[in-house]
Amino acid sequence: MKFTKLIVRDLALPTGKKEHIYWDEDFPGFGARLRSGGSRVWVYQYKIGAKQRRVTLGHLSGLDLEKARKAAGEVHAKTRLGIDAQAEKRSARASAHQTFGALVEPYLTDRENDRLSENSMREMRRYLRTHWKPLHEMMLVKVGRKDISAQLSLMKHANGATASERARITLSGFYSWA
Repeated sequence: MKFTKLIVRDLALPTGKKEHIYWDEDFPGFGARLRSGGSRVWVYQYKIGAKQRRVTLGHLSGLDLEKARKAAGEVHAKTRLGIDAQAEKRSARASAHQTFGALVEPYLTDRENDRLSENSMREMRRYLRTHWKPLHEMMLVKVGRKDISAQLSLMKHANGATASERARITLSGFYSWA
């Protein structure tokens, strides 16, 4: 079936079936999956090595045909480069709960076993809990150079260059551990 906006809008689940995928003739692997529960999503099916994979691109109602085709094209391009989009998606989902703030306490607990002086531990706690607090809600993998640079600049103006440098060193140790 050749997908058009009108055809996609009128797709219906065949009688007696709980799930059905309509495939687009123009783009092999690209389709629309309908389920009896009312779910209607765009999918792209591809092969990595000997494994067949299928990745969901979005809901039919939230993603128009052209954008869905473009998303499928991006997955296809990654596949041609040997990148498994489904594995990438799973990995992103697994790391989504790892916020900066969620890892601060486990890191500090781990470092207490390193026989650091009480002064060093106190300063490390202060830098990570206080100075780097604006980053606590961010996913660890999403914290970028801009975010760190902005915080270091604020610290330098408020607390001086030495404090800013020590906060950077503490952050570096934290990221090496993470």
